[in-house]
Amino acid sequence: MRMVRTLLSAHRCAQLGAFRAAAALPPCRAGGVAQSAACPRSATMRRCSGGWSRGVSAAAAAAKPADFGGEVAALYETWFRQAAPSWETHVDALRRLSGGRDGWPAAILDVASGPGQPAMRLAEAFPSATVTATDVSPDMVAKARAHAAAVGVALTCRELDMQRMDGIVDGSVDAVSINYGLMFAADLPLALSEVKRVLAPGGVLTATVWTEMPVVPFVGRVMTRVLGRAPPPPPINPMSLAEPGSLDGPLAAAGFEVLDDRRCPLDFELPRGDEEAAWKLATIMVNATLREMHESGEHGNVWGKAREAALAELQAWKTADGAYKVPTATYRLVVARKPAA
Repeated sequence: MRMVRTLLSAHRCAQLGAFRAAAALPPCRAGGVAQSAACPRSATMRRCSGGWSRGVSAAAAAAKPADFGGEVAALYETWFRQAAPSWETHVDALRRLSGGRDGWPAAILDVASGPGQPAMRLAEAFPSATVTATDVSPDMVAKARAHAAAVGVALTCRELDMQRMDGIVDGSVDAVSINYGLMFAADLPLALSEVKRVLAPGGVLTATVWTEMPVVPFVGRVMTRVLGRAPPPPPINPMSLAEPGSLDGPLAAAGFEVLDDRRCPLDFELPRGDEEAAWKLATIMVNATLREMHESGEHGNVWGKAREAALAELQAWKTADGAYKVPTATYRLVVARKPAA
């Protein structure tokens, strides 16, 4: 599940770098688990400096950024729980392919698991299987381990980069699941070649990618208000595989046979009757960036300006009963097989 996890950890630094560029700010300081010299993959942000435009209303100026230590985690869990229907698509796909066979799949590798899904759901659905949850972020691996222990699910958790699956033996797993993760592979052909390498002959990949995600243009509109101009495209884009053919070609080139390909809707709702939680959740992919810019003290009341912009934009999503209903998102499920010989 990568909708927000990506946005919270791996992409914070990259997003911040893009917004810095738009505001002529100095580059991001290094920290965390390095993925490149330009932008480390990090679960924490480093303080930044530079100048942003001023000019916020009195109401916005009164807003103060809250302590986002535990709050970010709580907000993220709200998104995470609502993504549960997409976890079931992986389970259903493997059940269809198993044809009732006992003991298959015997080994499942969940890549880009975040805090443990769909790995935990797969472990529940296939109790005889060995299920391994992996993520490049050590923080997420720790969360997955804690979540599995809390509910008594047998799950192995480990750090793993999908583009370099060190320690995973060739042909050792029957199924690889990747829920909202392939969009963030810097080298998609390399990631798919690694998936194929670790799959047993006839093994399957189940992958979901976003095709429509209304929160992305929403955040773009908010950032346009904050910056005073349109922000640059995100350097790490959750919609990178939304276009037709963007995943098909790489899968075919890697030697996979597509068995199933479908589009599925997914609905999200923001906290009802709590506009503070609603705007923070709607902007979760950039609120760490906004807070850093605000706390630097050199950009005016960035946090207040973002709050004002987000609440204004949210009015279009407000229902008669006071809820904030995000327009339906759409994801694509692809099931692909490694040739048996």
